Amino acid sequence: MIPQELELVDERDTESLALTLAAGLKGGQSIGLVGELGAGKTTLVRYLVKALGISAAVSSPSYVLSHEYAQAGAPFLVEHWDLYRLGALPEELMEPPADSFVRVIEWSDKFDELMAELDVIVNINLREEQGVFRRMVNVLTRP
Repeated sequence: MIPQELELVDERDTESLALTLAAGLKGGQSIGLVGELGAGKTTLVRYLVKALGISAAVSSPSYVLSHEYAQAGAPFLVEHWDLYRLGALPEELMEPPADSFVRVIEWSDKFDELMAELDVIVNINLREEQGVFRRMVNVLTRP
């Protein structure tokens, strides 16, 4: 995997990261989002969906497990998963998504076997320095 490190100072930086991710996506890819509660995983998904040309209300699928976002003219349908409440990995996540889909999975790090299959991993770390919270991001991409 190819690492890239950056700091997200504000939501504009999150949107910029989403635009960069969207520009490099190919259908059939899976993206894992790693980070504690409040790190900005769902916010990143919201901007990624927007960057892919989909005008949908994005919310965390914590209680329903997954959402799908699609729009005519968008390059992909986006599957948005949240594994926070799960103790077992849904079997369908071990199958690669169809070429017309991009799969984004929050809390993917709960399952090592899933992490090994991801095309992109975005790890968001919250750090507090002198009362200021910083979001440090490490993006790993399979070549």
